Amino acid sequence: MSTKLLFLDIDGVMHSVDRVRAVHTGTGTEYTGDRLFEHLPLLGRILDQCPDVSVIISSAWRDVYTLSELQKFFGGWGHRVIGTTVSIDALDSMPANRFRECQMVAERLGVSDWLVVDDQPGIVWGPQIPKPPLARRVFWCDPVLGLATPLVA
Repeated sequence: MSTKLLFLDIDGVMHSVDRVRAVHTGTGTEYTGDRLFEHLPLLGRILDQCPDVSVIISSAWRDVYTLSELQKFFGGWGHRVIGTTVSIDALDSMPANRFRECQMVAERLGVSDWLVVDDQPGIVWGPQIPKPPLARRVFWCDPVLGLATPLVA
């Protein structure tokens, strides 16, 4: 296993939130849009420069698609997608949030070098206010610009 993890949201990161539609059907949810994964080439260039980085999907897409299906969305970089986070219920007095889900996976895998890329602070942090060392682990995307957000790209 690589020594670094990238926890990746999909909507608002891999493509603009205004380019995707979640259609809820009787059998589940289907994501559609005219430019899904438009930032895959940009992510691919980043992954090509960082061969020791593996991707963990922290997006709600994890609840709709299997790991194998998620890997297919990433084309030639699909082998770099090694897992997903799991939605957690609040533990002790802290509310559940995406950051804690990522942190739990990193701890379980014994990886100390990891980052989160997301576009929604309310989902990542919940109501908690992060301390600076934790806040530095998150790179924020504009939900319309995704990975093309200046300072991310």
